[in-house]
Amino acid sequence: MTRDQKTVAAGAAAGVATMVLMVWALSGTIAPAAIADAPADRLAYALPWAVVAALPLVGMVAAVGNARAMSEAIDPTLGKESPAMKIDGRVLDNTLQQFVLFVVGLVSGRRTV
Repeated sequence: MTRDQKTVAAGAAAGVATMVLMVWALSGTIAPAAIADAPADRLAYALPWAVVAALPLVGMVAAVGNARAMSEAIDPTLGKESPAMKIDGRVLDNTLQQFVLFVVGLVSGRRTV
């Protein structure tokens, strides 16, 4: 591995370890929701959080849309996107994928307690 790859691997490992520790620490301090134990009630409680998760997606759609509308790249078939616009498009695609996976997990999640 190169030095850069080792740096990225160390950062990723530290991030994963931090996430695991935070989930472990917060799961003991946050009280469970006081809702009825029925699938419809759990969905009604959880789905409003999808709105919060959609905010980054909406922001990326607005950024890409504004960039296209204010440049020659308004027609995506012409291939006049700048490198920055291409990266923003990839970020938007990734954000959409993450949002869809989050909502699927939110809706199909099983109760583990």
